[in-house]
Amino acid sequence: MSEQSSTQNVVIATLPDVTAPVITHCAPAQTAMDDSSTVPDFTGAVTATDNCTGASSLIITQSPAAGTVAYIGTTAVTITVTDASGNSTTCTTNYTVN
Repeated sequence: MSEQSSTQNVVIATLPDVTAPVITHCAPAQTAMDDSSTVPDFTGAVTATDNCTGASSLIITQSPAAGTVAYIGTTAVTITVTDASGNSTTCTTNYTVN
């Protein structure tokens, strides 16, 4: 009887994450009835997913920042979601002061 030997090679490849998060729900627009107001925090109303970073670890920011003075008219607020690899995506909502 002949003995056979077997060799098994394992290759582990680490691929970079190049896929941006997906915003599944952008914050809804808001309106204030005041001649001078500050931009609210829209980030809590945003939901997003990512292929590598868990939803609770995604970084959600807005510009202009919450607390920025907004006067009569409409201010566009850009929401940015960034994953752990630095990939990001944006959506835009509005803050209107009447």
